[in-house]
Amino acid sequence: MLTQRLAVFLPEEDAANQKYIDEWLRIVKENPDSCHEIWLTTALGYPTLERHREIAAYYKQISEKFRNAGIRVSLQINNTLGHGEFIRLRDCSGLVNGHTHPETMVSPSGVTSPYCFCWRGETFIQYNKEVAAAYAGFHPYRIWFDDDLRAMHHHPVERGCFCDHCIETFNKEYSHTFSREELIFAVNRGDISVRKEWIQFIRDGLYHFTYEIAKAAVRVSPDVRFGLQYGPNRRYTGYGYDFLFDAMRDASGKGVGFRPGGGAFDDNNPFDFIKKARILEWQIVETPDYIDDIRPEIECIPDVAYNKSANGIVFESDLYFAYGATAMSYAMMNREHEPLSYHAKEFALFSKHSEYWKRLSGINARTSHSGVEIAVSKQSYLRPLGENEADFRFEMEYYDVGFSPILGMPLTFRSGDRDKIYCLTGENAIGLSDDDVRELLARPVFADGRSIKRLMERGFDVFGVEAYETSVLMLSEQFLPCAVNEGIHAPRWDKLNIDAPGFTFLPKSDKVTPISQYFGANFTVGPLFPDNKTYPYGIAAFTVKTPYGGTWVVFGNQPFVYTSLARRNQFFSAMDLISEKKSLKAKLLEPLKAVVLPRVNDEDKVLCVSIVNATVGESGALTLLIRNPESERFSFQSGTVSDIPLSFEKKTTAEGMIEYFVHLPSLPGWSVGTVFCEREPKERT
Repeated sequence: MLTQRLAVFLPEEDAANQKYIDEWLRIVKENPDSCHEIWLTTALGYPTLERHREIAAYYKQISEKFRNAGIRVSLQINNTLGHGEFIRLRDCSGLVNGHTHPETMVSPSGVTSPYCFCWRGETFIQYNKEVAAAYAGFHPYRIWFDDDLRAMHHHPVERGCFCDHCIETFNKEYSHTFSREELIFAVNRGDISVRKEWIQFIRDGLYHFTYEIAKAAVRVSPDVRFGLQYGPNRRYTGYGYDFLFDAMRDASGKGVGFRPGGGAFDDNNPFDFIKKARILEWQIVETPDYIDDIRPEIECIPDVAYNKSANGIVFESDLYFAYGATAMSYAMMNREHEPLSYHAKEFALFSKHSEYWKRLSGINARTSHSGVEIAVSKQSYLRPLGENEADFRFEMEYYDVGFSPILGMPLTFRSGDRDKIYCLTGENAIGLSDDDVRELLARPVFADGRSIKRLMERGFDVFGVEAYETSVLMLSEQFLPCAVNEGIHAPRWDKLNIDAPGFTFLPKSDKVTPISQYFGANFTVGPLFPDNKTYPYGIAAFTVKTPYGGTWVVFGNQPFVYTSLARRNQFFSAMDLISEKKSLKAKLLEPLKAVVLPRVNDEDKVLCVSIVNATVGESGALTLLIRNPESERFSFQSGTVSDIPLSFEKKTTAEGMIEYFVHLPSLPGWSVGTVFCEREPKERT
């Protein structure tokens, strides 16, 4: 479950290596469940094949030492296409030597990257096949491809590959006669069919490159499987990276692993871990169903004591397991900057938290996220570019999450709930196709004003209002009597210190139910619509049933900027109304900055809810509302608290739904804990 990525072990340093490995194994043995696997790594750069074979042969010797101690051994390929020009600082004599002449990568403007290479180059493919075959000789459990296996970010080449060979091959395969300049124009400004062809051409080339390397390893080690290390790399190559996963699966006949990444190299700002967790989730959403190993990477760069602390590493681990990981990989000791005695403290904490992590991992393997699903298009890369947009802007992903993650509101990029509710932001609306829009119009959706304004401008004038952009600096909202506002203690909402555009609306249909209306913040602010006696400043929020059957709730006064407890509860109430209380499975009732992460099984039952206290101090006692738990046996566990039973009350709503009000102990600042409500194994049969 826990993997450590280790440094390159060089055969000429055998005595020091043996001493290091012995001490490392002693520490792991003294801290049970602190590490289950290591990744040995290929030499960074492009040394000669003879040097690779020498290191690989040495790995065959030392890998047995780890295996005999019960540690699984895998391999990381440090680089394939190339991370960038900085790699010149490493040994590259196997390719950059004046006589091999590998095929280098070329940018749209014709710039060449001398240390990054074209995936269609036969010389380069052959080199990588022989590297993979050499290291497969020590029979690693899984071979992981590092994240330079991509078409973007190969400094100084931002996007590839536009070399003469690639353009010639593309023209031949798709019956074109483009020059480089003509191809770039066609991909960005021409018929969308050319963009589709170019993207498929890149995907096919990277599939072939990856398959050939993987197959070379399989020929030497038939039981080996593969995995991909990756980060968020936009959509220059379309939606997802299934073409890479497919190549690994097709070459091996086995499931494929995925190690998502996303920075957060230190713990100076713990909120960065929450932002990274959402990026990790976004990447995982794009993976195919046959992925059998998801282990986010926790990176400490540089891996020194004064960069990321042991407690920071453990908090990050708690968080990613709470977000759905089934395993974890660490780049925290792949340089010998600190003595092993320092890392022993980290391993001791891993051992202490291991029971908690194992329990979360087991549940994550058979559950899905629950919560408000962020509406994101899979086809955004096919949208036409605007006249003033830069070339390749179509690659933007548009996965704006809207709400802050610390509102105590469950949010997700892919909900496992049977009855889903969606959140649409103005930014994400840009990427929606017409089919995406029609699908959302049939669903319950929470939207901001900019999103519906953009949809109306595209011809979807189905919301029963006129929408106007306006400054909200001198406007306040008055909550109107309606089902959404029942029980809300504060009658108004304003943002007098923010001069930013919001939206006001005038109803033009009796299907619109206003939730709040604007009024001037003081007597100097005149009406926006003097002739409208009912709503002289317009309405700020409303619900509407669309002609497609979905009910939308729209807030025009910047719902995603910041909020109060009353405002957040108003959002909860609106979501409950349009989803008939079927979608939000968990709510934190106290005004604590916290992340709430419920998990549901295939039967739509809640098995656990993790809570992240995103403040610097104790939370105090908490109350968590849970709907549809698998069991009424509620307990709490964290990395530092053993499983303890929790008290609760249950109440029946007017709709006949049972809600559970579960009482939690105080959570320390910047910590994670989980309420479990799963049935015992014997009860599931």
